[in-house]
Amino acid sequence: MKLQKHQDNELAHVTPILLLHVACSGGSIIFRTLCERFPVWGISEVSPLADRPERPFYPYDPETLLWMNGHFSQMQFELLFKERLARCWQTTRKKGQSLLVREHTHSLFFQPTGIQLDAGFSWIANHKEDIFEQPCSILFSVRDPVDSWLGLNHSFPHIARYSFDEYCRRYNVMLDRLAEATASHKETFLQFKYEDLIQSVDAVLQNISNFVKLPVLMNPSQDIRIKATGNSGRQSAQLGMRPRRAFSAAFLNAAEQSSEYARLAERLEYRHCCAGLGWKDHVIAHWHSVRKIIYQCARRIALTSMQSAKKKRVAD
Repeated sequence: MKLQKHQDNELAHVTPILLLHVACSGGSIIFRTLCERFPVWGISEVSPLADRPERPFYPYDPETLLWMNGHFSQMQFELLFKERLARCWQTTRKKGQSLLVREHTHSLFFQPTGIQLDAGFSWIANHKEDIFEQPCSILFSVRDPVDSWLGLNHSFPHIARYSFDEYCRRYNVMLDRLAEATASHKETFLQFKYEDLIQSVDAVLQNISNFVKLPVLMNPSQDIRIKATGNSGRQSAQLGMRPRRAFSAAFLNAAEQSSEYARLAERLEYRHCCAGLGWKDHVIAHWHSVRKIIYQCARRIALTSMQSAKKKRVAD
């Protein structure tokens, strides 16, 4: 009985943790690191507003199968989604753990069809009282928006069908809503940079530990063994800085003319990508543009040659 009372007291201050980030900003490695270094159970990339999956094989999820077949309305599915998250939270607490929920922020603000969330910055935060019956600690990780945008274009070109300026506009809408919602209770919100975590992991983890009131666990191997969805850019099990992807002269021009990007870079405290560029940088950017055109032309020539050869073989 004394042991149970002690455990209850230890968990009395523990709150569920919500992790938010935009796509291709290091969210997967951050989520895996937090699951590895804190006494939490993690749920990766969840949102009832995400696009319906194309593959119908979900043997462990009969409720989603009913929804995919049109037997649930969106409102009914969101109600069910809240109940399922609530059960996850109750289970983790009984096991002496906290729950780390990584929301699929991309589905809320960055889908090609537009912003899906009518109000607020997070669907889960909007319904936290129904799901958790208490406030939750909100972690918001950011990365240089240029790197996030370049990663999005590289990994998901079918999604990034809008301009860089439109991407930054949506990002700013999300930040405006975030600032408004957390203005009166900043003690429940912590923002940190992906680059800081990579370069000073112990210091950032200690800051997060103080915020969520959970101890940092030892990890002598320095390897991250926890698996998660995503990982569009990084496949390794270790933290480390990644070089910036190549960008074109057209991107430089778009960034230079975008007032939304200038505002976003300033509020996230990142250097404008056009600041301090010399002639060498412009030459490199133009070379990447030319190289892309050369590659596309060579690919078209190769395809045309293959088609001609095929037609010739058929004719013979």
